[in-house]
Amino acid sequence: INIRNLNRRATDGENWIEFDFMDTRFIGYMFENNEDTLIVFFPRTSFSMISSNIIKIFLLLIIVSALFNFRRAMDSGWKIFLRTFSFRVFAILILISLFSAIIFSIFSIQFNKRNREIEFRREIYNNGGVAYKIISDIIQHNTSLERYHLFFLSKILNSDITIYRDDRLMDTSNYNKIIKSEIPILISSRIPELLEESEKFFIDKRGDSSRIFFKISDYIVRLDVSGSGRDIFTRPELFSNFIINLFFILTIAGISLAFLFRRKILSPINILNNKMSKVEVGELEEIVEIPGEIEIKNLFKGFNSMVSGIREQKKNVSDIARMKTLIKLSRWIAHEVKNPLTPIKLSAEQILMSLKDKRENYEDLITESIRYIIDETDHLRNISLGFLDISNLDKIDVSRFDLAGLCRNEIFKLRQLYKNIEFGFESEDDIPEVILDKIKITQVLKNLLTNSVESIKGKEGEIHLAIRLKNKNIEIQLKDNGSGIDDPVYNKLFDEDFSTKSSGTGLGLFIVKRIIDLHKGAITFESSPSGTIVNVMLPVNTDGEDADIEQA
Repeated sequence: INIRNLNRRATDGENWIEFDFMDTRFIGYMFENNEDTLIVFFPRTSFSMISSNIIKIFLLLIIVSALFNFRRAMDSGWKIFLRTFSFRVFAILILISLFSAIIFSIFSIQFNKRNREIEFRREIYNNGGVAYKIISDIIQHNTSLERYHLFFLSKILNSDITIYRDDRLMDTSNYNKIIKSEIPILISSRIPELLEESEKFFIDKRGDSSRIFFKISDYIVRLDVSGSGRDIFTRPELFSNFIINLFFILTIAGISLAFLFRRKILSPINILNNKMSKVEVGELEEIVEIPGEIEIKNLFKGFNSMVSGIREQKKNVSDIARMKTLIKLSRWIAHEVKNPLTPIKLSAEQILMSLKDKRENYEDLITESIRYIIDETDHLRNISLGFLDISNLDKIDVSRFDLAGLCRNEIFKLRQLYKNIEFGFESEDDIPEVILDKIKITQVLKNLLTNSVESIKGKEGEIHLAIRLKNKNIEIQLKDNGSGIDDPVYNKLFDEDFSTKSSGTGLGLFIVKRIIDLHKGAITFESSPSGTIVNVMLPVNTDGEDADIEQA
């Protein structure tokens, strides 16, 4: 290496110096040794090498950390995340970027290797050409090659030179290779043959070194090249550091692009998820901003069509539900109107018979019948008004009234109408007034009494109604000697639309159970072929402050 003014720098006491050679920056340390000035120099650590080492350490730490935390990550919520579509999209994009970086790095390495081989081969030919010219000049002027000529050429070309004459070793610039048997005494017979075939140069490449042969006059020259001068300073590991940096940069760029494309790909899916969540809670909103991509566009349009269909279907369902409610309401009204019609008819018939026969005290009988008709008509009017207001069907309008008197009055009315049935009534003296819905409790009594009357089926029978105070609650007990309730239908008594009568609506006991539940009460049945016992338990106050009811 020719360093200008090296002696002057050593004289000035500059021990550390920097210089450039063959596109490489070197650092050297100079010192005096007797009359000589020596220098020890080495390539300066480049930014590429420093960054490559940092990347290697960083990747090593990531791998070690991943190994130590692998089980913890698997035990956490990462398992669920690994199964998501977003992770798969992200993983595919990362693999594409890594694959691209690996392919690019492999092609770069192969290209560099091929390029270095081409440069190395070119340099070999250049050295061979220089050696050929110099040796030709020497032979032309001196007619023979001397040993000092070989040493001179070896220093110039930085290669060992060996001379063969008549296929035997004549001389070499490196006798160590003769001692190690690296230079044969006799040249291979194929070398002269190849050179006789008008090839000016023959190159024999072995590993990292190459040997070039050429013929001048009757001499065969062997030039050993262990590596070009440029390869000494631009070592392969420097290029590997460059590849590591390039691979890392491409990977980071690929990951960044993966994040970007992942967000772009999953953004429409997230919008659909949000809209679907709103649909789940009943918010039927269509997507206004529709992307331009055909697949996503069709998906969004399909969602909007679905929302529109659900909205229309919901409207139809609402209309059907409203119609069902009206039908149900009509049936309830029909049932409540049907129950008093028979007693009203019987009362009217009694009036006609009394006017026709004019029995003793017939005016009193007519008066009672007319009063019964008026009471039942008022009751029907109140029930109808209550049913017309749908919002009041499941509400109670409480007031204070005499429950024992109400029961006594209902028994008295029926006693006048059904002469074939013996009606009995029993009440304790200390029955307090109750705070209940009088109209709805009247419905309960009428439905239960009507069922008892119908179970006797026109025969001679008995119906007994008792009211008593029990555990701070009012117990109403109704007994009859009718046909009773069969076991197969016993568990269906309170089901809507269930009836054992061909002309029944199936709403009587359903309404009774509903009204008793609204008053926080209870109802039980005990039935046999000889009759039925119905027990109704009601609180004194429907607010439940004094209630202590055991449910059946």
